[in-house]
Amino acid sequence: GHEMDGRQLLEALNNLFEKDPDINELGLVVSAAPTDHPEAAQSPSLVCFEDSNTKSPYILFEHRLGVAFWCVPSIYKYALQTFYSVSHSLNLDSTDPHDSSQILLAKNTTRCVLLINADCYTALNFRKKLIIRGYIERKEEIKLLDLIFTKHPKSGEAWAHRKWIFSSIDNDSNSTSLHNSPAKTDFVREQASNEIRVCTRVAEIYPKNYYSWTHRAWVLAQLGLVAVEEDYQEINKWIPRNISDYCGYHHMQHLLARLSVLKSHDHPSPLSCCICKLWLKEFNQVNTLLDLYPGHEAIWTHKRSISLLFFNQIAIQHNISPLCSVNILKRDLSGTKIYTKV
Repeated sequence: GHEMDGRQLLEALNNLFEKDPDINELGLVVSAAPTDHPEAAQSPSLVCFEDSNTKSPYILFEHRLGVAFWCVPSIYKYALQTFYSVSHSLNLDSTDPHDSSQILLAKNTTRCVLLINADCYTALNFRKKLIIRGYIERKEEIKLLDLIFTKHPKSGEAWAHRKWIFSSIDNDSNSTSLHNSPAKTDFVREQASNEIRVCTRVAEIYPKNYYSWTHRAWVLAQLGLVAVEEDYQEINKWIPRNISDYCGYHHMQHLLARLSVLKSHDHPSPLSCCICKLWLKEFNQVNTLLDLYPGHEAIWTHKRSISLLFFNQIAIQHNISPLCSVNILKRDLSGTKIYTKV
């Protein structure tokens, strides 16, 4: 069949999002013809082009969108050119009412551009203006980014845009903290579970993702003791399943340091032994991992890092007793002697 042009491809894509606003996964496929996807062909949820005269550009199955390789250059070129045209005609800095059809076109074209090229800063910047003017809901934008990350999990610009969605509430786009605004604090608490879930999914599918781990740490920095303790428990489960991914260990170091600060606030001087118990537990867990996986460099690097962190920073800042420090040192050395025997 014949191939659709850029305009037709964009219209078809927009129609798919109208039919299924809960699309949650994006992928490129060699062919979007239903005959090439027998597992989906019999499903009532399948959406595709059945016209024998038209080469199918998309296949939608159980909220998962497949885009045929052949249509990417055409739709991207058309969407980008159309976006540039509409961005010049729309003056979002003006307080005058804007043409709703032009706003919708800007939203649809930028969405298409970002699904293909998540690092297009011009499109991201324009969507920031749409958010500020109230034409795009923040939750709607977060949902779009969730979809984008299924295809572009290491897009630095998209992760920065996600952080901006939170930090720009109250039009304070220069702020990187949520503590001074109740509205910001409420919003990040409301979205926190989804943020952690997305970061976890991305980290497991695409290992060593610096952006997702940095965003996770940033979100937790805005939250209190309960949220940090919950994440601590989750990372304790995550590390044994991803033993060679040092990102998990590095995040654990952040959690240990933050928990030490938060617990010290709950237990003022004389300091409770809860901080010592926290660190003793970590050294014991590391020694257990070394027993199981003695050859993994990531575990040894983590062991060295937490030793330096505790003795050079935590013990001094929180006035840890010498007796506690000695006990932790014994745990540290006991896990080392086993592997230094000749």
